[in-house]
Amino acid sequence: MPLASNMLSAPGIGLLFALGLCGCRPPAGDTSGPPAWEPARTVVLLTVDSLQAHFLWGYDQGWDTAPFLRSLFEEGVLLPNVQAARNLTGPALTSLFTGTYPRDHKVRGGDTWDPSFPLLSERFQEGGYRTLGFTTNLCELLERGFDQVECARSILPEEVDFEPRRDAMATTDLGRAIQDLDPDLPIFAWLHLNQVHFPYLVDPTWYDRFHPEPYEGSFDVEDTQDLTDVMLGSLEVSEEDLRHFHAVYASEVRAMDERVRGFVETLEAAGRWDDAVFVFGADHGEELCEHFHYIGHGCSVYQPVSQLLYLVRAPGRLPAGIALDGWVSQTDIAPTLVDLASAFEWSGFQAGRSLVDEMLAGTIDDRPAFFERGVHTAGITWQGHRLVLSGEEGFDDCCPYSQFDAVFPSELCEIYDLGADCLERTNLAEDPAHAALREELTDRVCDWVEERPWVETEQMMEDNRIVGTCAER
Repeated sequence: MPLASNMLSAPGIGLLFALGLCGCRPPAGDTSGPPAWEPARTVVLLTVDSLQAHFLWGYDQGWDTAPFLRSLFEEGVLLPNVQAARNLTGPALTSLFTGTYPRDHKVRGGDTWDPSFPLLSERFQEGGYRTLGFTTNLCELLERGFDQVECARSILPEEVDFEPRRDAMATTDLGRAIQDLDPDLPIFAWLHLNQVHFPYLVDPTWYDRFHPEPYEGSFDVEDTQDLTDVMLGSLEVSEEDLRHFHAVYASEVRAMDERVRGFVETLEAAGRWDDAVFVFGADHGEELCEHFHYIGHGCSVYQPVSQLLYLVRAPGRLPAGIALDGWVSQTDIAPTLVDLASAFEWSGFQAGRSLVDEMLAGTIDDRPAFFERGVHTAGITWQGHRLVLSGEEGFDDCCPYSQFDAVFPSELCEIYDLGADCLERTNLAEDPAHAALREELTDRVCDWVEERPWVETEQMMEDNRIVGTCAER
């Protein structure tokens, strides 16, 4: 069933947590638009590392965490339900830049980077665009297809405030680079921000807005050992500890929002904003003790990590103030961006599809969005449900960013109703009423895994337990 669109208003946008993030279906609006456009002069992709989508709507506290971004949401098409392809930056951003899944492009983690497919930056470069890449993470992406680059991670030392300073440097320097260019020169610019990523640092400018009373607890969210102890269960945290933790994260989201505001003002000053094709999104989300007291992203496939929010703003090309409530894949973003730019054709996408026609029609076709947590776990988001299929019952080994060996609870099969159970608390896999759905979703995941086995050696075949699970169907 196609999913309808919704005109966003200032009062209504604060309710989108309940509307878009939990799967309600608003009434359709007029989304007519031109079928084709002249090549875009300015194309900007802005991504944020480890951004939990719920915090853009104030989490569950009613906090005003992203006023500028929310104002931008009224100027474009909002995709509040984008399924992350993978829960790590390298594979996720490579999926974003190639329109393919990790099982296609073969980027598995942060230790190696050699995608098997062309990148967005390469395609825009071949299409005659000046390409600029300024990032504070995954600097390997700058190695291909960019004419002008800056890796703030390699420039600034690791000081206590290094992430905010790196973000400030990348944003400011990219803005200056754009202003120095001929305004008629077509550009593709990618900016990747990292402040909301671990470690979690109190932003003193904004923290008091989310936690006005002095915090008197002992949970130090900047201390790796404290985070480790919480995850291992040796440090108990109270509701007030968690509220403090979430307020710290919210302060960083608010600082990021201001940084985006400043960058957009620079684009305006350069005469490039009014007709820019602008895409805002994230590589993956972040768990902040929502499941099993886990903090981070690499071990989780649940909503805080899996669900991404993307904004596609293209004046004169797309309608404004439309929220499309349907799950799509992170692999759909690249073909959508290319389609909107109208500067060249790219037929090399192996998985993603352009969403432009669906945006103009005000509907999202209900198609499967696949994902994985490495070679042992795969899943699907489809028809308002998420299925997670693991090759090993009990636990899935993982190593969170606090650099210790740990385990993350994982059942052999999990099914969640994302509309009725946004927080994924009730596993429906053994519910007889969902037996047919479990069989259908499992078949779809296993067909996807068997088409992309991600196996290169005998040892990998032996270790790739999800393949074995599917073979036993």
